[in-house]
Amino acid sequence: MHAVSRGRGVLLTAVTIVLALVLPAGAAAADTNVVRNGGFELRLIGWSTSTTTPIPGSQAGWFATRSDTGPVSGLPLRPVPQGRFQAVADQTNPSSNVLYQDITVPTDNARLELALWYHNYAGVFFTPPTLSAAPNPPRPNQQLRIDLIDPSAPLRSLAPGDVLQTLFRTRPGDPSLMPTTRIGADIQGLGGVTVRLRISEVDNQANFTVGVDAVRVFDAATDMQPVPLTVGPASAPLPTGGTPYGR
Repeated sequence: MHAVSRGRGVLLTAVTIVLALVLPAGAAAADTNVVRNGGFELRLIGWSTSTTTPIPGSQAGWFATRSDTGPVSGLPLRPVPQGRFQAVADQTNPSSNVLYQDITVPTDNARLELALWYHNYAGVFFTPPTLSAAPNPPRPNQQLRIDLIDPSAPLRSLAPGDVLQTLFRTRPGDPSLMPTTRIGADIQGLGGVTVRLRISEVDNQANFTVGVDAVRVFDAATDMQPVPLTVGPASAPLPTGGTPYGR
């Protein structure tokens, strides 16, 4: 028995030495990310989606993919920023596409970070105060937003009392192309509160492809581990002009 115990002790010591050699400095810091499947390696498990379109039979939505072309449009996509999969908004006709997850903000020092790219084939943004692709009366709507909202609010609400914080949004005059970019925002005064992280893409002018990956909401006071991203060019050239639905 003593010989076995000594053998285990030697084995544990060897494992400890190997870990000390392999793990980089600071690797022992805890990952405080509260987003489930933020890298989409389990496809869309942990996330919910909602798609509305004014044209029956249209194909649109958020998809987890590792392809270099859109799942329904066939348009070129930028490379997966991290891991094997990314979430992509893609469509063949006007649509409103929401990707969301309810999370509990860990502390008042919380921060959101994610990898984001987009290609707005309309060439211009329109940002009316609605997430409908077919408002009444009809008006242009071509926008991308990342909000924290009250989970009890209607999913597409933009009412000031329902939107707790806007972390990112496109505006008229913004570039129609954004390469893979790590964006981040501090989450103010919501420590311990359960909120809905909502990523919304709306288009009724032309195709609008969006890619999201490496989503993290974490305690910035103790966890600032950057996630390495792939930021290379798309596998196929991306046109700079507008492209109508159906090309």
